[in-house]
Amino acid sequence: MNSFPIVESFWLDDGLQSCLQLDGVITLVDCSNALTNKDDLVTKNEWAAQVAIADVVLLNKTDLVEESSIAEIQTIIGCVNPTCQVISTVRSRVPLDRIFDLKCYHSDSAPPTLPANRDHLSLSSSEISSCSIRETDSTNVNIEKLENKLAKLIWRESDLAEQGSSFEHMEVLRAKGSILAHGGKQFHFQAVGKLYELTEFAPRNELSATHFVFIGKKIDKKALCDYLFN
Repeated sequence: MNSFPIVESFWLDDGLQSCLQLDGVITLVDCSNALTNKDDLVTKNEWAAQVAIADVVLLNKTDLVEESSIAEIQTIIGCVNPTCQVISTVRSRVPLDRIFDLKCYHSDSAPPTLPANRDHLSLSSSEISSCSIRETDSTNVNIEKLENKLAKLIWRESDLAEQGSSFEHMEVLRAKGSILAHGGKQFHFQAVGKLYELTEFAPRNELSATHFVFIGKKIDKKALCDYLFN
């Protein structure tokens, strides 16, 4: 099932005054069957897309598999979505405070701590992968220009092709970012499917760089770095 239209429907603007709010996305992985056909696990984009959109992944039935299998599944999940929290469970039992009141889509919540800078994470047989990007020079970050570039990237506007062949098939499914812009202003960015939100928040001393994590199809780390910051 394609989860993105559902998430986009519930991720509503505050101005709509909906009585429903999107708190977070949880994906359940059945460890006892996950590696039965490993090729299917990493090549079926539907499976990978559900992991990509998740804020929390529950690894269920961990009591029925070896520790080595759990570690292998965690590696696959980490390559697809390094930003999600992974919780091991037995019979889907999990403390409710781990899956409720997450506030992952609340614009007034503090931005999440993103994983440390790392190389492009991918599995050779999977079309969906992730990468982490950092820019330490805030004078390189004009928030208006950066938002314009991010919008074109999320919406896959036609003139992106002018940036090079890497963008012809690249599709961002999920993105998160903490931005340290010129002048010291700080912003939180996140995107799901064709929707994105950019929110200014009170400066935090520990934010010393702009940091993005992009998850999607045909992700090219170098092309993204050059596009966003050059």
